[in-house]
Amino acid sequence: MAAVLSIDSSMNLPDFRSPEKTYMELASLMELVEPDGEIIIQTRFPQNPIFRFLKNNQYLSFLKEELMTRKSLGYPPYSKLLKIRFAGNSGVADRIINAINDLNTNIEVLGPVVNRDKKGREEYSIMLKSTDKKLLNTAARTIISKRTDDMNIYLDVDPY
Repeated sequence: MAAVLSIDSSMNLPDFRSPEKTYMELASLMELVEPDGEIIIQTRFPQNPIFRFLKNNQYLSFLKEELMTRKSLGYPPYSKLLKIRFAGNSGVADRIINAINDLNTNIEVLGPVVNRDKKGREEYSIMLKSTDKKLLNTAARTIISKRTDDMNIYLDVDPY
């Protein structure tokens, strides 16, 4: 027997890959349980299709539905992502977003998300999404050109 408590925290992360990761975690747990064994999953969303796919061992059906969802939302593999992380003030984030918007390209800007770094400074994360990898490369070069001496910029292509 195995019990999974509060799987909702894994399923509802603000990450487009969270259903996939949750499915993989639960499927690997199911492999460890003997054929006669039971798995108890605590959830507030029992109607979520992921449980039906797991119960019926329908990985391909899960995959097809997940790909349809990603296609409708424009997430990988149907687009490319570029994550930009930097520390500075809010004016820097606005400058970077404005520079991207000035490119007049088909780039969707997600964010910024603000966190604190180890030194207590505000750290910003911006995610860029586009179906054209070349547009993201141009945006990356534009962002790097906005860098100042007191600022570090970290670029992550296809993050996660």
